[in-house]
Amino acid sequence: MATGVGRTKDNMKKWGLLGVTSTTCECGIEQSMKHNNIMQCPICPYSCTQDDVINANDNAKDVASFWAETI
Repeated sequence: MATGVGRTKDNMKKWGLLGVTSTTCECGIEQSMKHNNIMQCPICPYSCTQDDVINANDNAKDVASFWAETI
């Protein structure tokens, strides 16, 4: 995530790893790093900023753990 590349639906589709055709998140917004919705998605009980990711603090770890189990 710190590099701006993550296992988001738009990237998974680009890499040929997404089993479905939609890149829309369950919250209704396209799931991508560009829009930061993976770090501040309303369905994720945690949120973080790019600075949190760079510093690998607890906020970033919580968000990463949530998405690791979801995506």
